[in-house]
Amino acid sequence: MVEKAKAQLREQKISTLQSILDGSGYDEDILDDLVHDLFSQQASDVNNLGPAEQMGFILDTLGDQDGEKEIRIILNAPKV
Repeated sequence: MVEKAKAQLREQKISTLQSILDGSGYDEDILDDLVHDLFSQQASDVNNLGPAEQMGFILDTLGDQDGEKEIRIILNAPKV
């Protein structure tokens, strides 16, 4: 029940912020840089934790099947 309330509050916040964005005259792309910066920092943090955390991130992001496929492709690639 608590999770449902949290989800509803989050939806309300997003709706309110979307209304502000819509009325601001700014293009939707205004948030692109912030999203890029946040994910870039997350990627850096994951990379600094080592291969196990990197593989976990890949599996979480792509799903187990696709993530494993991509990791296996990399691991089977000739060393440079």
